[in-house]
Amino acid sequence: MDPSAALAMAGWVVQVIFDKLADTALQAWASRAHLREEIELLLTHVNRTSVLLEAAKGRREIGSTSLAKCLNELVYLALAAEDLVDELDFYRLQTQVEGPGKQQVKTPTVTSTRQIVTTSIASLVSRFGFGSPADITSPKIEGIGLDRSKISSQIKEIIMVFNIIGDSVMRGLNLESLHSIGEEIHKIPTEKIQTTKYTTVKMIGRGREVKHILKLLSSSFSDEVISVFPIVGNGGIGKTTLARHLYNHPRIKELFDLQMWVSVSASFDKVSVTRDMLEHVSRDRHAEIHSLNMLQEILEEKLKKVNRSLLVLDGMWELKDAKCWETLLAPMRFGEKKGNAILVTTRQNSLVEKLGAKYFIQLDGLNDGEFWSLFEACAFGPVKIENSEYLEFIGKEIAKQLNGYPLAAKSVGGLLKRNHDVVHWKKILNANAWKYLQDGGDIMPTLKLSYNHLPFPLQRCFAYCSLFPKKYSFDSKELVYLWVAQGFIPMQKSKKVEEIGNEYLSVLLDWAFFEKDHFHGKYMMHDLMHDLAQMVSLDECLSIDGSNIRDIPATVRHLSIITKFAYGKDQQSNELQFNESFENKLVEVCGSLEIEKLRTLLLIGQYDPHFAKTFATVFREAKQLRVLCLTGMHYDINHLICNFENLIHLRYLALSTSKAGKPLPKSLCNLYHLQFLDISRCKHLSDLPEGLDNLISLHRLMAEKELHSMIPNIGKLSSLQKLDEFRVRKVSGFEIMQLKNLGELGGSLRILGLENVETKEEARGARLAHKKHLRNLCLIWEKERANSGFVAKREVIEGLKPHGNLRKLLVSGYGGDVLPTWFDAKMSLTSLENLSIENCKALDILPPLGQLPCLKKLHLVNLGAMKEIKDQFYGTSVVNGFPALEHMEMVNMPILKKWVATDGEKFFLSLTRLVITNCEKLEELPFKGKHWFCLLSEVTIKNCHMLCDPVPLPFTDKLTTVSVNRAGDLGLINLRDGNLKIKHVGAGTAVRIFQVVYQNLNKIRVLNLKKCPNISPLLWDGFQQTTSFKQLQVLDYPKFISVKKLLIELCRVTGKQLSLMLLELPSLSKLYLKKCVPIDPVDDDQCLFEIPPSLALLEHLTIVDCPSLKINKKEGFTELSSLRDVRIIDCPDFFSSLTPSNDQIETNRSSLLPSSVKTLRVSGLTDVLMTRLLLNLSSLAELQVVRSPKLSVLNLQSCYSAKKLVFKNCVKLCLIPGIGSITGLKCLLVNKCPVFLSTFLGELFSFRVLSISNSSSLTDMLAIYIALLQHLTIDFSSLSQHEQPTGLIMEHEKDFKGLASLRVLKFMNCMDLQSLPSELCCMVSLEELWVSDCPKIVVLPLKGLPLSLKSLFVYRCSEELKEQCRNIPGVTVHS
Repeated sequence: MDPSAALAMAGWVVQVIFDKLADTALQAWASRAHLREEIELLLTHVNRTSVLLEAAKGRREIGSTSLAKCLNELVYLALAAEDLVDELDFYRLQTQVEGPGKQQVKTPTVTSTRQIVTTSIASLVSRFGFGSPADITSPKIEGIGLDRSKISSQIKEIIMVFNIIGDSVMRGLNLESLHSIGEEIHKIPTEKIQTTKYTTVKMIGRGREVKHILKLLSSSFSDEVISVFPIVGNGGIGKTTLARHLYNHPRIKELFDLQMWVSVSASFDKVSVTRDMLEHVSRDRHAEIHSLNMLQEILEEKLKKVNRSLLVLDGMWELKDAKCWETLLAPMRFGEKKGNAILVTTRQNSLVEKLGAKYFIQLDGLNDGEFWSLFEACAFGPVKIENSEYLEFIGKEIAKQLNGYPLAAKSVGGLLKRNHDVVHWKKILNANAWKYLQDGGDIMPTLKLSYNHLPFPLQRCFAYCSLFPKKYSFDSKELVYLWVAQGFIPMQKSKKVEEIGNEYLSVLLDWAFFEKDHFHGKYMMHDLMHDLAQMVSLDECLSIDGSNIRDIPATVRHLSIITKFAYGKDQQSNELQFNESFENKLVEVCGSLEIEKLRTLLLIGQYDPHFAKTFATVFREAKQLRVLCLTGMHYDINHLICNFENLIHLRYLALSTSKAGKPLPKSLCNLYHLQFLDISRCKHLSDLPEGLDNLISLHRLMAEKELHSMIPNIGKLSSLQKLDEFRVRKVSGFEIMQLKNLGELGGSLRILGLENVETKEEARGARLAHKKHLRNLCLIWEKERANSGFVAKREVIEGLKPHGNLRKLLVSGYGGDVLPTWFDAKMSLTSLENLSIENCKALDILPPLGQLPCLKKLHLVNLGAMKEIKDQFYGTSVVNGFPALEHMEMVNMPILKKWVATDGEKFFLSLTRLVITNCEKLEELPFKGKHWFCLLSEVTIKNCHMLCDPVPLPFTDKLTTVSVNRAGDLGLINLRDGNLKIKHVGAGTAVRIFQVVYQNLNKIRVLNLKKCPNISPLLWDGFQQTTSFKQLQVLDYPKFISVKKLLIELCRVTGKQLSLMLLELPSLSKLYLKKCVPIDPVDDDQCLFEIPPSLALLEHLTIVDCPSLKINKKEGFTELSSLRDVRIIDCPDFFSSLTPSNDQIETNRSSLLPSSVKTLRVSGLTDVLMTRLLLNLSSLAELQVVRSPKLSVLNLQSCYSAKKLVFKNCVKLCLIPGIGSITGLKCLLVNKCPVFLSTFLGELFSFRVLSISNSSSLTDMLAIYIALLQHLTIDFSSLSQHEQPTGLIMEHEKDFKGLASLRVLKFMNCMDLQSLPSELCCMVSLEELWVSDCPKIVVLPLKGLPLSLKSLFVYRCSEELKEQCRNIPGVTVHS
């Protein structure tokens, strides 16, 4: 440890000892134990040492070798002394719990402390010429319990060594005495840490890169199933920030249905990455499943519902081989949905080729202008600094040295923001760290500079985090509890240590030592910051990873063992494999470790039973531990930690197990120093050991709520700061009075069983009104108390008045008819933000909740006696009732008839969300108030059948989400994300609907009308009103200028009405009409329909099953220049008005579609209409013609860009001019077109993808030699059960030999097929073989598979086939 660090460390430890010795409780106990004189003497010498250390600060002699050695010895002596004082404090606590004379410890740690002191003295004797250690110290102390004489001797020995080292330090500092600087007893001043509110700095710069990557991601939708785009750059250059910005970009959300973010560990682990992907898809990591195949099957099933997905792999370091990569991506490839993309951030250029990426993004430093903008934001913050011109000049000089590294800007900027002083900024400018960053050098010295300027407590907190693996997600509470347990956070009277810890974390976050993981709400370290933490903590902290074990310095006090990469699973048994080399290395390395001095021991990851024995043997002497975390524990704790009951210094204990095991040991209840007990991950724990109320230092119990309520006499745990649940019982130790002394309780508290509280005095005994730290409170009566009237019930709830700081309150199951008076008092619940009143069956009147100034959420649920919400609900003499209320719910109020309005002018001015459900007798709502609900944006009303208002919606222009269902006579109104759906609505309610809707037209993107047979006249009249300039001015009705998508299904609508409606939709890009029938289908005026040329943005047109609809324009759709996708199916009369007479057949040859069309799907067409539709379609990529029995000629001469052709049920199709000239044809699907197959297949020689869905056409298709065919799919899903073939005839088998270029072969949905082609082995280019939903295939071909095969996909097939496929060498099998 360098001299400056040793000086700071010694000062910190001495301060800890001073605080403990100065504690009045310890001094009082020492007097009773006849140790008062020794304690005071030690306090005096500790104070002397603290004064000496203060004198050493800033002196140039501090760098001398001899003085540095003395300071390091002082550190280790101080740590030993702190252990001894902590042990004395344990005896004090033991006396408090067990009473005087009962202080017994089976194997006290005095012995180990004695050894430390003896060792220290021995080294000093050797240096300074004293006699042997035996002359100075008494023999080693052995025994049990507190021995006053031995403790006294120990204290005197420590004092002596303090004097020896102190004299050496004085000589090193050239000080004759301490008189000149004073020797009075005092408390060492603690450095004040300035805390600032953390502000997120948005990504600055990278606009060119963002635009480029978005373009790449957009273009990935063409032909690739998965496109990979690596972002490559040095550490700290901003790769993750750029990826995160893209991940949250609105364009990405438009392109992809699913986004997944995975932080990759240093060693690429397919199982871990798959789990992270599953967490995004289903919010479940499936921790109980360890098989990669099973996890991938679950992921495949989830991804079936997703069209396109984006996966971000952040911080990828290595990839063993391409097979590993392909295995990981198999679930995304399943189904071959195109357009999936993967972004990878990495420092390794070598990964680009391994990932199979066609493009990569090389990220360099920001340019000068962008970098200064980022640096300025980090160094100055949002507040303008007075006289900042000179600071800005210095800042720009510093910024020039940072080489455009964003991480350096955040780190150094945070350092500068701490102190806007010119001297401080000049000192940073003149640092030597900058030279390493020049020419793309090392950023670490720059980060180390920021670390050096951290206050010492923050340095300790940061360095301690090196114990955890890279990419570890820190829970803020977990992190702070660990810091508190180690004593890194100094005590303050005005604040709890946890509050100070949160401030520390905020500072480290603000200075870029941590980053916020917004998806999980946790904290992470940048990889470089983790490297820095490891570098600065080498003397104290060590993390042993299965992938790399190094020697351990003897000074290490904090140790973590991470087994994640040390233990793999056996593929057959799924059990962890024994790793002898790892365990032997662990034993060897730990041989150099002073086990008895360890203060932290973390075991992270899974391990086998043999490791547990090794672990227990290696760490059997670890008795000074403050922190012990054992994760993945499948065994009794005593199998891992010997002499568990002797961990008397323990402050933090975390246990984790996924399997049922033995209960917690009873000896746990004797760890009187324990402050934090985390058993929340002990999934099968159903009971707690007797005597847990002895843990009088306990601050937090992290466990299932049910376990909290199982602790008797919990009132003894007066330090407890969090109690999730307390159940009142008529059993000793569970009275409500137990809450009396828990004055430090904060957070949330659920009190159940309140029916067991009988009087107001009992209720007051809980002293809820005095619990100022409590924020959330639940008061729950679980059943009705017999022989108890309303008065008694009121008295009990009156005594449960909470403190005014309460933010959230739930009252459930209360049996009284009115709520307590403390709801009425204006000053009682002034901070309340969230109120829920539930299951109060007798409650028939609500208190004046409108006067609660901070109330934001109100839930009224299952109030069975409530008939009317009256005036007093709003509050007495209140001008603005419910001023802060944002969210209100009324659920299951079966006899509520009226929610009346009052005379007040302004109510619910902040309300944005209103939910009313299952209020079946509700007739009246207060929606007629002129200035009420002005901000309401979300309304849900369901199952309120008696409502008189035909459309129960307020008049507001802020509505964005509406769900009205079964309200009065109304059917369904649904508005969400710009999609308006109206279903089962009669004419009587239509006017009111559109009065409300017209105020919110600018929010509607999609209009969907379904099963509204009588709404159309009023609807179209409404649209006509919007076209009237006069009406538009008077009524302020805007047009549907924002609607991009219109869906009309099962509605009575005339062609004229449709045409008028489309005039009002200038932004429409997608039109979908299905099963729309005019009122009089015989009337041509009602059937004729046209799309106006003003729809210049229309891209997608779908008209399905509209038998009476007819186009009313000879030009067809040629004026719609943006039209790309046309689908007109089962509309037999749609083109009837264009059908020419015999003498017009040759003369009328104009096209019906614009040349922009790329996809055309039609049915029921004749030769002439088909010819006109295909004229000039030079951009057509896909053509589907189905159910056209009259079609015989299909002219494709203009369609030379076609890539996919689909013909189904065109039985007369025989002439297809131009098909042979389509050189880019890749996919052909033909079903039930017999004449076509026999006549024209010979012209097809260039397509590469073939799909066959009819067994009768298989012979014809394969009989033709297709030289370039690369992808063949045989899919019989369209065949009925009796049409399914059971096998391939000899002609089929023989024809497979000719497919020499075939790379991908798929057999899909061949339900009765019993064997694969025997000639598969002849396909010399075959790389992928798919067998999906072919349950009767049980064996592979006898001749085997081609040697070129790389991947075999077997899904939903027989177990016999799957088992046979698993043993194919050199082939990656997915099943």
